[in-house]
Amino acid sequence: VCDPYRLEKKSLCLVYSFGSSNEFSFEEHLKSLLQQCEIHTFDKDKFKCPTDTCTYHQDLIGGGKNGTKNIKMIMTELGHSKRELDIVKIDIEGSEYPLFNSWFRSSTINIYPRQILFEIHKYSNDNKATHELFELFRNNGYVIFYKDPNLEYPKIASEYSMLRLTKTFTTEHVKNMTLKKNM
Repeated sequence: VCDPYRLEKKSLCLVYSFGSSNEFSFEEHLKSLLQQCEIHTFDKDKFKCPTDTCTYHQDLIGGGKNGTKNIKMIMTELGHSKRELDIVKIDIEGSEYPLFNSWFRSSTINIYPRQILFEIHKYSNDNKATHELFELFRNNGYVIFYKDPNLEYPKIASEYSMLRLTKTFTTEHVKNMTLKKNM
């Protein structure tokens, strides 16, 4: 998490965690740092959050079809549609590619969390989908502030943390990088 002390100053913060597999260390650690955060954990299977840590929802995140719910549907159902989504953590075993594509290419979702923490899974040697995914993040104002290989599966999984910056910052940064490159 980038700068948890900034979040500590907020009277409320909202966190969504998708794909728990009955493992709640992220939620427990975050709650110990940021007690005012409202943390919601989602998974397709039925689990139970540790007491006073998070609220559990048996839901499948996706594009909003075939039994899945998109982020906008979830926020509306929970009464969060007018709230800022501070952090989203996603570990959905390879389904992150279609999820982010449907999320950021939709003209109706328009939800941009301040931070997105996710594990990316690479099951083939085709790097095109991965490059397109990171281009999608860049085009929506996100930059990488942390990355780490999954030590158990370093060839197929890595963790990334993204921070959304203002369009002005990203536009100026790209412009400056282009100028330096052409000098």
